[in-house]
Amino acid sequence: MGPDALVTDEIQGGRELIERLVANGVDVRLAFWVKETDAGRWYLYLSLPVVDAEGPMAGYEQVIPVVQGMPEAGIELDSVKVVGITDSMAVAAWKAIRPRIPGLPFADRSPRPYKGVSRVNGSTLGGMDIDAAFIYPPQPVAPA
Repeated sequence: MGPDALVTDEIQGGRELIERLVANGVDVRLAFWVKETDAGRWYLYLSLPVVDAEGPMAGYEQVIPVVQGMPEAGIELDSVKVVGITDSMAVAAWKAIRPRIPGLPFADRSPRPYKGVSRVNGSTLGGMDIDAAFIYPPQPVAPA
């Protein structure tokens, strides 16, 4: 993937990864691509409750086998970051797309939808300097 642009293939690959994770029982609450200004590259953030409960290693233990098992998605393991649902980036991403979720009060037309994801331009997300972000629609919570 090029460092400057997130292309349709990466957006689709991320979508496929999220679907496979959910199908494998991983509770992915929110997922989003972020181009970090300092790093100059795109990262796929996966917001998982298990990270808050048990730490990042527990999240990676769920994610790594799925990423490695689907090379066709084109997602490099070093571009995936797991965070908790209370992480500042995850909270900010949720707040950025919440107005776009149908049925919630005050739904509006920003951020702009892009091929099934919402594009967010801005200078920060959760306190991190970013160039842009693409946020997937939130995943439904699996029944207990």
